[in-house]
Amino acid sequence: MSHLTDVCQEIITNLYCKLFSGEGGGSLKDPRYLFLLYVASRCHKEAAETPVIIANQEQLTRKYKPARDLLFSMY
Repeated sequence: MSHLTDVCQEIITNLYCKLFSGEGGGSLKDPRYLFLLYVASRCHKEAAETPVIIANQEQLTRKYKPARDLLFSMY
């Protein structure tokens, strides 16, 4: 029963990740939702990587203060 629950949880997490990232023609959602999803589903590695990836993208467009604020808000 536990294995089935884990599989269902993984499928639901993947569906939400696609929804939040805008895959399938949808609009990109606030990345904090993806972060919170990873934290809630105990995917700590992905949760830690999410703000760093987003902050790096912000820095590439020379938006340094929003990148810094994002990292601190998700801490």
